[in-house]
Amino acid sequence: QDNLPKALLSIQGLAAKVFVLDSGSTDDTVSVALAGGATVLQRRFRHYGDQWRWALKNLPIETDWVMKLDADERVSPQLADELRALGATTPQRGFIVPIRLWFMGRPLHAKIDFLTRVWRNGAASMTDVLVNEHLEVDGPVGHLTGVLEHHDSPTLERWYAKQNRYTTLEAIARHSETWAAEPSLFGSQLERRMF
Repeated sequence: QDNLPKALLSIQGLAAKVFVLDSGSTDDTVSVALAGGATVLQRRFRHYGDQWRWALKNLPIETDWVMKLDADERVSPQLADELRALGATTPQRGFIVPIRLWFMGRPLHAKIDFLTRVWRNGAASMTDVLVNEHLEVDGPVGHLTGVLEHHDSPTLERWYAKQNRYTTLEAIARHSETWAAEPSLFGSQLERRMF
């Protein structure tokens, strides 16, 4: 409920339709989403990959392009301009977006991730993993330069809680041997992260 208004504001006038997939929140997330013009669906949360796979399969997405946006993320004006320029004749099937992490209200300029967040409708699937889910795009992937601002950890307490939650999920994934990517010190960014 705290992050969603700013996320929705950042895509105002950009998105033809916004879907919020709520997993039974007990705060005001649903009313905030509805007030922001989003279509809200509810589904019990199993894990991140499962939730996104269900969304891509079941939401009535009719636009040419789709974007993955978490509630604590905001589309920068430059990124919004680049997204508006995408058209039916764009040769790429997906786009990698630079994501700047914010920590306790300040951007970490040294911490930029590059993740696929935009894809042509029907051209991508989500990995079925507990955590660190990512898109697999069928076809050429380009790069956008506008930044997606990730307001991840407003307090130190929230950062610790998230680290504990994610490391627990990674340990479970390791035990069941379902990684988001094969761990490799000299591999891709995702493979190094898994390493």
